[in-house]
Amino acid sequence: MFWWLLLSLSFSSTEALHRPVTSTGTVHFLVDYARFERQDSLFQVEVYYLLDPSGLGNASSYEVQVKLEREGAKPSTSNWQKKLQPGHQGQVVDYFQLYLRPGTYRLQVVLKAGQAQGQADLTLQVPPPGTGLRCSDIELALDLVRDSLNPFYKHGVAVIPNPSWTYRPPNQHLAYYVEFYGLTPDTGYLVLNQVVQDTAGTPVLRVKPHLIAKNRRRSAPWAGSLALSALAPGLYNLRLQIIDLSTGQRAEALHPFFWNPPALQVPEVDSTTLAYLSFIDYFASEKDMAELRSLHDSQGRTLFLLKFWKRFDPDPDTPENEFLPEFIRRVRYADEHFTEGRKLGRYTDRGRIYIKYGPPDQIERKSLAFGERDSEKWIYYQRGTMEFVFVDLQGNNVYELVYSSIPEEPSRPDWRRILRQDEGGFDF
Repeated sequence: MFWWLLLSLSFSSTEALHRPVTSTGTVHFLVDYARFERQDSLFQVEVYYLLDPSGLGNASSYEVQVKLEREGAKPSTSNWQKKLQPGHQGQVVDYFQLYLRPGTYRLQVVLKAGQAQGQADLTLQVPPPGTGLRCSDIELALDLVRDSLNPFYKHGVAVIPNPSWTYRPPNQHLAYYVEFYGLTPDTGYLVLNQVVQDTAGTPVLRVKPHLIAKNRRRSAPWAGSLALSALAPGLYNLRLQIIDLSTGQRAEALHPFFWNPPALQVPEVDSTTLAYLSFIDYFASEKDMAELRSLHDSQGRTLFLLKFWKRFDPDPDTPENEFLPEFIRRVRYADEHFTEGRKLGRYTDRGRIYIKYGPPDQIERKSLAFGERDSEKWIYYQRGTMEFVFVDLQGNNVYELVYSSIPEEPSRPDWRRILRQDEGGFDF
């Protein structure tokens, strides 16, 4: 299973963080934990495990054995039985809680069924209570569920833990849970910034900051979710920054995770077609343009462009995108018929309108006497009447759009004067 292999990857930027521990033996599971401050220097340590039940054979249940030891103190042990749901398939996620004071602990977790057994040994570092604004550990989650009867429920939401730190489709969101401490107990707000960074610390994904009402609390829980679909496969860090607007204090927390979507099959697109598909200028948002500029490998650009143009596919249920041949035809026509001097036709006003809206249903041309302006009126009927008027203002065969009947395209404020009939223009 892939998530066993992921743990061998380098965590070059996260060496100070603990890592999940993989079991030894015939029962395979993975153990992780998160620490949350409680009163009187006490920490609630939630220990999560992800179990591959195939190692249990045909057993309908398994035993959990926990041994906790602190230097200079007598070890404590506990054990209990866990039932597997009849016909259960896939991995099993469960957890248990420990309430510990600051110190270093050795924890042994054993899962067994009959002669099958797996064991994981890990060290728990419980820090002294902090001061000022601070964050708990980040608990990565597979899902957040509004179900008060769910065994993972806490503070208004059930947090289904993700001890593997790995996300893959169909789950395309990273969910997490964190707590903030040391708030000034007033009616002000916290600002939460969420950033995904690559392993070099470069931000690759930002979301809009959240305002969190303090409501006179000294601590606050928070559960969040981030979409991962725009990321390339790899290892990333989730970095959270919290700011108390009343004091200006800041605190941060960081947690690595893996995004592991299946390999995408990149269709073959010839270089000429790809050059046309890259001309998204008249259909793209600023965000789309920035994303395209950030993609330097050919496969990434191809995938982005095919996904982008899929938005305009008139029949998205078919494998072909019927809009693409029409779009390419429009760009070619614009370059062949509307080029003005050294400006390629696709970049002219007439070229832009032709590419965006297609060939007009009617064109009215005015070729005027010497010293007067030539002009064209384009009329579209298929989407309700749309009209565009272009005028050769300087007499140099450069046609500028002076009037549009739709707000998406600009009109000159003096277009009525330009088009006065006594100047040879159209009569509106």
